[in-house]
Amino acid sequence: MNPNHTDAGRKINIAVNILNTLFIVITLFLHVGLYTSYYPEFVQKYNINLFLQKLSVGGFLFISGYKLTMSKATDSLKNFVINRFFRVYLLYLLCLIFFSFTVYPDMNGGHLPSYQNFILHALCLQSILPNFFGNNYLTIWFVSVLFYCYFFFFLTRKIAEKTFLFFLIVLLNIFCIFLLHNIGKNNGIDIFQSDLHIYLIFFALGMSYFHHQKKIDSFPYRYYLCLFCIAFIWLMVLYNMPFINTWYLSFSKFFFIIISSIPLYFIIFKIAADVEFSALILKMSASISYSSFCIFLFHRVIWSVMAVAWYEKSLYQFLYIVFLGSSVIFLFSYCMQKTYDKLIDYRKRSKSLLQT
Repeated sequence: MNPNHTDAGRKINIAVNILNTLFIVITLFLHVGLYTSYYPEFVQKYNINLFLQKLSVGGFLFISGYKLTMSKATDSLKNFVINRFFRVYLLYLLCLIFFSFTVYPDMNGGHLPSYQNFILHALCLQSILPNFFGNNYLTIWFVSVLFYCYFFFFLTRKIAEKTFLFFLIVLLNIFCIFLLHNIGKNNGIDIFQSDLHIYLIFFALGMSYFHHQKKIDSFPYRYYLCLFCIAFIWLMVLYNMPFINTWYLSFSKFFFIIISSIPLYFIIFKIAADVEFSALILKMSASISYSSFCIFLFHRVIWSVMAVAWYEKSLYQFLYIVFLGSSVIFLFSYCMQKTYDKLIDYRKRSKSLLQT
């Protein structure tokens, strides 16, 4: 095996682990405010939370597009669907059941979701028909977007290297989403969630980054830092100005969301290639990254149950939610992912033995 190839693969894993850890920390930070009274007011006052939400969710999709292009570009449709079903969907379905009896009633006046709403979410259609049979489930709407991106990936993976044609199709897809969303809105029907096109761009950029990583990583840090700073400042201005419902304001927000996030991902990939991290950092980021999907799925379930057990908000309740709660989330998610992987591996071995 080529040692350079091995080292490159290790650096990629480090970058992915660090990015996933960053996105998980941001996600937990954004959501903990619902369960405790101690939360920095300026984050919401100046709409920094809107930027952080796109940075983290968009980042997960960017990494997903990157990793899928690296590992699933030649899979058959059958193998791809089976892989996603066992790696993603079953865990999501389990989480959906837990959500229905904990987070959903907690956020919807004690009401359980209707069976139609549950089925809509089980079919991963909540990003196509948002709030159609009742309110969307908080946070895990992301999985519906992810499956939409999977569908896009399978249709475009063989042309992702042809940059012009690939992004022409991406723009056509975005135009169709935007058009159908506005036609539906004008007729009183909510079709496609309003930011689906933004997340699709993040995913598509992850696909494209895999093919052009060497060229992109050749640019100096200061180039990406400059891009980030300028775009972030303009994005905060747009977020905090009096709202004007115009197409050019929406397009400007869309543009600056992308330009203020993507350079940070590029910087992390460059840092992973240039910096030697301590063994502790590598081990912690690898563990969090490994269990990141379960953390993303189950953190609200755990916090909702803990908040019911101690609902009166105080400093001690804040410490209980943030420190004990976060520890429980990380431990539970790691054990859940580990146990689930063992079950999947056992299934594969059993199937292999039956075929021999």
